[in-house]
Amino acid sequence: MQAIRIQPPALLDPRPSLQRAAMPFIPPTRARVEAMLAWADRPASECLVPHCFPSGLPLTVGTLAVNAVMAGCRPEYFPILLTAALAVAEPRYRLMQAMITSHPAGNAIIVSGPLANEIGLASGGGCLGPGFRANVTIGRALNLSLVNTGRALPGQADLSTLGSPAELAFCCAENVQASPWPPLHVDLFDAQATTVTVLKCEAPHNVLDHLSQRAESLVQSIADVAATLGGNNAYVPAELLVLLNPQHAHTLHADGWSKQDVQRYIFERARHPRHLLHGRGIVPVRPEVFADLDPVPVVPSPEDVLVLVAGTHGPHSMVAIPWGYSRAVTKAVTLRDGRPARHIHDFCHPS
Repeated sequence: MQAIRIQPPALLDPRPSLQRAAMPFIPPTRARVEAMLAWADRPASECLVPHCFPSGLPLTVGTLAVNAVMAGCRPEYFPILLTAALAVAEPRYRLMQAMITSHPAGNAIIVSGPLANEIGLASGGGCLGPGFRANVTIGRALNLSLVNTGRALPGQADLSTLGSPAELAFCCAENVQASPWPPLHVDLFDAQATTVTVLKCEAPHNVLDHLSQRAESLVQSIADVAATLGGNNAYVPAELLVLLNPQHAHTLHADGWSKQDVQRYIFERARHPRHLLHGRGIVPVRPEVFADLDPVPVVPSPEDVLVLVAGTHGPHSMVAIPWGYSRAVTKAVTLRDGRPARHIHDFCHPS
């Protein structure tokens, strides 16, 4: 295998501000990188992102594997990480601008389908917290790969005003077993497929509702959190990520609501009176059909409300507000020849 070299900038730069930013990592030895690449089903030299901004360097399969090792990924996580990297490479994700924005957004990774269970990707209680290796390391590996390749260093090319924990790791699986509705991978592909959805968005905001017994009351709470005058989506509508806990999802389902009903209600109710948007926020970028609407929606359409079930029973669901200038990208996890991966071991090719 051709040697793969990468120099983490935070470890080489002598400036104290960057030394403080350095995080512990696992040394990417040749053996560890080769073990990671054994699950790639692609050559190390294959380019995933031709030009990572601002450096302009390419992100290759090999570089992704190096960063996956550094982040603590197990080799069997690599097909999910690789699919996430292919998703952010799509032009509609606008990765160049996403790397340098002042907005405190991360790259949320949501995995739906059977491969999530096979690698131990958590979807239940605490799935967005610190307790699950697959969740934390896949999220960290994607962000680490982009920063180490693109050199978008905080305070320099990365213009994020305050930064966010979402920039470190934001990854979980959809809780398919606890959902009363068809999950995302079934909506878009089939029951045997596994999908990876990536969205440039803020860390999720909690939605507390312990008392609502009817669907409309509960979804109104969610819509209220989704519409805030300080959110980018007030001025640049984009996909909204709604993570319903199983208790809230079943409350809605028991009241006869489908996932589409939830999407339509949030589209209609998560809005701002037009006069409140004047003179604050940013210059708006909205669909032309919004020109005469008052109040103004925070998502372009009902279908742009991404409703997923995650977590465990309780009074808390979550909403993640988008950066807005990119679009969510969903890709099926496939082998290099395009065939859907049905089992994670479809990828394993030990040397």
